[in-house]
Amino acid sequence: MKKTKIKYIEQVKCSKLKPNPKNDEIYSKTDLTQLKTSLETNGQLEPIVVNKDYQIISGHRRFYAITQLKWDKCNVRIEEYENEIIALIEYNTQRQKTPQDIYNEFQILEEEYKKTLGGQGRRNDLKGDKRHNIYMEFVNKTGVGLSKLKQIKSIGNYEPTLLEKVSNKELSVPQAYKIVQEKYIHNRKRQSDDEKLKTKLKKFLKSNNVSNDILIDVLKNTHPYSQLDVVVKHNEEFEDKREELIDHLDFLKSLDAQEIVIYQKLEEIQNKNYSKPKLKKVFNSIYQFKDIENPLQTINELDELEPTLELVDKNNLLDWEIMRVLISNFNWFQNLGRSLKYFVKDRKSKKILGIINLGSDFTSLPPRDDYIKWNTENKFQQGKLNNILVAQTIVPTQPFGYNFLGGKLLSIMLADQRIQTDYKSKYGDELVGITTTSLFGSFSQYNNIPCWKKVGSSKGQILIKPNKSVMEFWNDWLKENHRQEFDEAQQKSSPLQKKLMLLYDKLSINKSKYKNEQSKGVYFMELYENTNRFLRNEISNGILTPNIKCDLDVLLKWWRNKAVKRYEKLQKDNKLQTDTLWYEELSSQNVKSWLKSRGK
Repeated sequence: MKKTKIKYIEQVKCSKLKPNPKNDEIYSKTDLTQLKTSLETNGQLEPIVVNKDYQIISGHRRFYAITQLKWDKCNVRIEEYENEIIALIEYNTQRQKTPQDIYNEFQILEEEYKKTLGGQGRRNDLKGDKRHNIYMEFVNKTGVGLSKLKQIKSIGNYEPTLLEKVSNKELSVPQAYKIVQEKYIHNRKRQSDDEKLKTKLKKFLKSNNVSNDILIDVLKNTHPYSQLDVVVKHNEEFEDKREELIDHLDFLKSLDAQEIVIYQKLEEIQNKNYSKPKLKKVFNSIYQFKDIENPLQTINELDELEPTLELVDKNNLLDWEIMRVLISNFNWFQNLGRSLKYFVKDRKSKKILGIINLGSDFTSLPPRDDYIKWNTENKFQQGKLNNILVAQTIVPTQPFGYNFLGGKLLSIMLADQRIQTDYKSKYGDELVGITTTSLFGSFSQYNNIPCWKKVGSSKGQILIKPNKSVMEFWNDWLKENHRQEFDEAQQKSSPLQKKLMLLYDKLSINKSKYKNEQSKGVYFMELYENTNRFLRNEISNGILTPNIKCDLDVLLKWWRNKAVKRYEKLQKDNKLQTDTLWYEELSSQNVKSWLKSRGK
């Protein structure tokens, strides 16, 4: 998209602008409701790009929305391009497109590229003799995968009506392409196989446990078998799957922290199947203040709260899981190893204030290890790693958490001696310390809590995790074709990350492109004054001294004072939250609409 001249942004009358007729020729009309809402709420955030004659190059949807809102003026940026049609299409790279839109784009760009690249769609690059074709120019400029593009072009060329069915979600692109292949492309008759040879070949394949990949690789490199449809189809299907994975990763990469949370939460909910009566029962077990807008009554209720821990067993495990899925913003994965789960309830009403999960701590966490000053011998040979746990889940119900610092309440409930008793009873080891981590930089619910000490921050990069539905195919593929390496990855720490590294290596996907920076605050609760000495194996458990900072009665008094101040301020500022957070009604449609309104 080569610019020849750029002018500054200016404000003009909307009536002065002229849509480019090519835009409606290429793109199907879309719903403007979300865009109009955004314009009304936030104003015009991006100017409409026009040429010197005020014909629109980019921003047709904004223009139509502004027109419907009957705005008199709008902001424009005047730019000139060597080829305005190419510029128009390249500006729409992030647009959500139907297969028909993609086909129309290619048809138009094919004409324009032939003008700029030469009659047959090829050119000698100015920097060398490397030749480029129209397909690659289109892929590089629009972000559409090559395999997908070729399939859409074939469908549009042979049977355009199928593109309508794909756009209406009656067929997928691969399904429509298969119809075209069978009807128009695969028309040669295959010779019948020799049954005797088939039997021998089957026996050989079974006895030698030949993988699909090896078999296909041999066939595709052996003439004339390389021309077999099964080989071609396998390669096409595999490449399609790889392209789908890359497209999926690109989409996840485009989401910000809030968007990825909601998107992953949707997937988690869709993978669950709870009965309506069960959901209603669990929802009704959430603690609710009688009238949160009544300060006197609410503060009295707060004073009368008696937070207590209830250990989760097989009888209430499902209730805990439902609560975790539907009140927590984040996806959660149970670590391998030890586990203690709790409800935090009000003793009198038996209503739930939040949930907690403790599990086997990280084998290596530098800020924690440096603070304790222990070594690998302490952790593993002497077994001291079994004397600490990591708090993986500390989630209050809402709006209790927001209005009354419920996260801090749950954080101090981890000092309850019942956890140590339960741990000793279940696993036979003393519990002397608890680790936890927090995201979002310096902000954390653990800050300023007397029993929690920030011991540092852990920084690193993690590979973007594809959705479960996407990973199922590739897990099976790795197990079938790279079983030994897959099993080794499963046994390592952070097995999911190890499997992703293996997968991206095998698919030649650039790992650096799909990494996110992750910074975590690391916090440690010393349940005893001499916890660290015990973990360094300098003293026995017989002389452990309780940490006065972990006195639960003192901590609860501290929390109540903080909670009252928090509530009074929110009430005064008219910022109290009254809705119960419950993700049961989260659907694909409302997440899709929400993401669309944010330009995704």
